[in-house]
Amino acid sequence: MRYQKARPLSPKALRGSSVYKTVSSGILLTSFAYFLFTLQDAAVKWLVVALPVWQILFIRSITIFALCAVYGRRPLLVASWR
Repeated sequence: MRYQKARPLSPKALRGSSVYKTVSSGILLTSFAYFLFTLQDAAVKWLVVALPVWQILFIRSITIFALCAVYGRRPLLVASWR
């Protein structure tokens, strides 16, 4: 059995496809995640001057928990309770 070599798709062929939209949204989400990580790291470094480390970590954990609870709502809370 012979296999044919796959030809790469041109950017024009991908423009209207869902693959192009998925790749573009992945790049944007990754860039946004790097931005949020940088923002969080700068905020922690700024706060550590005035607050104890345990307090910063506690506040960060409560914030992450609250955001996850808002995003996941009831199914997330039920699954985490088990």
